[in-house]
Amino acid sequence: EERDLNQLLAMPEAKKFLGDRVHFALMAMLTSRFGYNLRNKLAHGLLEPRDCYSVMCLFFWALVLHICVRTMPKREDTETTE
Repeated sequence: EERDLNQLLAMPEAKKFLGDRVHFALMAMLTSRFGYNLRNKLAHGLLEPRDCYSVMCLFFWALVLHICVRTMPKREDTETTE
């Protein structure tokens, strides 16, 4: 069964995985009518090209990068002795 972004972010597991702050920021930027609503603006062609360089878009990409880095598997450093 496919779920849209609203349904995914509404799941308790999403809030637990992302943390309160990141979860709130994603909800405000992507799904809330009262937030920036980046997803709706982009999907309906309401986002001007210059808006791609706005503070909100840059903040969104910073959040995406934060999520990617935070969820990367930790590398175990191995020391080689010769």
